[in-house]
Amino acid sequence: MKKDIGGSEFSGKSDIEEALKRLNAKMVYADLDLVELVSCGGASLNLMGLVSRSTSDVDIICAVKVGARGKIRLVPGAILSPRFDELVAEVGRELGIKEEWLNFGPAPLVDFGLPRGLVKRLKRRSYGRCLALHIIAAWTKSISNFMPQWTRKRASKHTWAT
Repeated sequence: MKKDIGGSEFSGKSDIEEALKRLNAKMVYADLDLVELVSCGGASLNLMGLVSRSTSDVDIICAVKVGARGKIRLVPGAILSPRFDELVAEVGRELGIKEEWLNFGPAPLVDFGLPRGLVKRLKRRSYGRCLALHIIAAWTKSISNFMPQWTRKRASKHTWAT
């Protein structure tokens, strides 16, 4: 992939992966700790190979902590380092996409309650030593039913798997 991915959107899986790998490389260089995030939406569907289409961002619901035995615990409202935010913006500038390409807008979904068994349906994708996404394998209708009106308007441009 060239430095600027062209336009203001990711064209598909390879563009999204390029951004995530670049972010990981910058995190390694900055000596940041591992960040694991739960992702949903169009970018996640691309990463899982369920669709191939453009998307403007990678929607994030919350952070994740993985225990010694592999048990996943959702961590809503986790505070990420300001340096992490700076690196996300830097990758956005380098690739010619918006600086907030990691979109934490869906985070309030946690407050409304997520479907039972969601943690078991997460698929972990590592982008290096410092970054991993836990992707919701199938977007469920019950999540979108809990979305506040402002999020629903934003989400309407996405295609959700049901």
